[in-house]
Amino acid sequence: MTTSRARALRDQVRTTLTQVCARCSYADSYLSAGKRYREALGDPRTLVGLPSLTTAPEGAGIGRQLTALKRWLMTEAR
Repeated sequence: MTTSRARALRDQVRTTLTQVCARCSYADSYLSAGKRYREALGDPRTLVGLPSLTTAPEGAGIGRQLTALKRWLMTEAR
């Protein structure tokens, strides 16, 4: 994924994700994505259908992202 490709896909990605979120009622959501994939999403806080959004630490490597996801899942399971 390149920066230019991410920007070119942004509208399509946001439309598709909004449609998916509209089909179900989510209480919480979690975003774990690398820099380029975050660029394809734009600002995820502005997506329709995501009432609560937690994101992995921006710029974190895969290990830190997975640790943050596990922590979030364990907290949400309580």
